[in-house]
Amino acid sequence: MTSPPPSPASPDDNGSPVEIVIGEIVGPHGHRGEVKIYPRTDFPDRLLDLEEITLRLPDGKDQTYPVQNARWHKNVILMQLGGVLTMNDAEALRGAKIVISREERHELPDEDTFYVDDLVGLRVVTDAGQELGTIRNVLRYPANDVFDLGNNLLIPATEEVVLEVDLDEGVMVIHPIPGLLDEPEVV
Repeated sequence: MTSPPPSPASPDDNGSPVEIVIGEIVGPHGHRGEVKIYPRTDFPDRLLDLEEITLRLPDGKDQTYPVQNARWHKNVILMQLGGVLTMNDAEALRGAKIVISREERHELPDEDTFYVDDLVGLRVVTDAGQELGTIRNVLRYPANDVFDLGNNLLIPATEEVVLEVDLDEGVMVIHPIPGLLDEPEVV
């Protein structure tokens, strides 16, 4: 139901991220300045096709680098950036995040798939009109994602439960399955 867990880089006036993090430099690789990038997107191959990247450096500043080469190595992407020539240059970029604008996000496969950052902040109401709270986080699990409302209420992201997502209105309508909203018994 949901897609990549992009992290917000900086919010706009509505609290939505203006830029989305799609990868993070986790360290140098070798002595020639290559960096290891851990993808933070469900579309990691997009990193192989970039001609340049914008990095949000650990000090908060943005820097754009031309991409000279990129390839997979185990679970990370190795990338050679223009001007990054030594292991020390690459080490200085550790912790930098690759950011893209919302407009540069990968096209989603269907209308029932959403970006996590579009879901966070939605009001959640039942099909009977009961207000349950606001999505604070989306937890990724093998069976399905789970919406954390931050009030000890977790909503499974399944077709059985989620009836409607209206991004324009900022609301998600759910049908609570038995036991979902029951108060826990005090022992």
